[in-house]
Amino acid sequence: KEVNRKSSSGYTKLNSRVEEHWLDPERLERGLVTEKQKGVDYSLLPDGTKVVLNASSKFNYSTKYGSSVREVYLDGEAFFDVVKNKKVPFIVKTAKQRIEVLGTTFNVMDYSDDDYAITTLVSGSVKMQTMKKSGEYDESHYLKPSQQAFFNKTTNQITLSSVDIDPTKTWVNKIYHFNNEPLFHILQRLEKIYGVKIAIENEHVRNVRY
Repeated sequence: KEVNRKSSSGYTKLNSRVEEHWLDPERLERGLVTEKQKGVDYSLLPDGTKVVLNASSKFNYSTKYGSSVREVYLDGEAFFDVVKNKKVPFIVKTAKQRIEVLGTTFNVMDYSDDDYAITTLVSGSVKMQTMKKSGEYDESHYLKPSQQAFFNKTTNQITLSSVDIDPTKTWVNKIYHFNNEPLFHILQRLEKIYGVKIAIENEHVRNVRY
C-alpha cells in the first residue's frame, strides 16, 4: 500500500510500493507510481528532491532509490529541484533520453507520443544523452544555466539555445509561453494540459508559427 503525506512545504511525501515498471525494459521494482491527468502535482522524493509533475504525465522511481541510486522515470513533463549529492548522481530516464545531474533545478518535457522533447536548465549543470535506434545512448551534451535543448526524435538531433527564464512565470505557476512555435505543437501542449483532443480542420495552418 502506498501512503502519501503532505509536508509543511506543500509537497507530498511519497513512500514506496512495488509494482510492474511501465517504462524500464527490465521491469524493475519501482517505488512510486503516479499519473497526472490534469493540473499540477507536487511530490517530495525520499532524499528531499522536489518534483512538480505537469498534466498528462507519468512518473516513478525504483524501490532502490536513496543512498546508492537516484534514478527516476518520466513520460511527460516535470520540474526538478534536486538535492545535491556528489557521490550519487540524479538520473532522469525517458523513452528516448538519459539526463544526469548532481544537484540542480531543471525542466524536462518528454511525452512518449510527441516527436520532440525539450530540456531547460535553470541552475547547476546537466549532462544529457539521447537513445539511438539500436537502443544505445549517443554522445553526451552538456547544458549551462539558461540553456535549452530541443531534441528532434525523428532525426535524433539536439539543438541548444539560450533562453530567458523567469521561475515565477512558468507552467509550474500555471503560466504557459509560446514563442515562434508551430500551431500543432501548441495544440499538442493544450491537449495535454486540459485532457482534450483538438482537431486542425485547415491543414494549411498546421505549421504556422505563433
